[in-house]
Amino acid sequence: MKSFLMFVLGIAAVFVFLANLGPLILIGISLFLLYVIYKQFIKSESTFSKVVWIVLGLIVL
Repeated sequence: MKSFLMFVLGIAAVFVFLANLGPLILIGISLFLLYVIYKQFIKSESTFSKVVWIVLGLIVL
């Protein structure tokens, strides 16, 4: 009986993990994009391009 209960809890944990996998992947992609935007913001020299990178960063955020 105890092993059956552990099996059922394991199945429930897999379903919870799969339900949260999509948002976790999207958070990872968002963090990567914010890193790239930050690097491009630091490299840019003109004020207009800095404003554009800030706006893009806020959209991604």
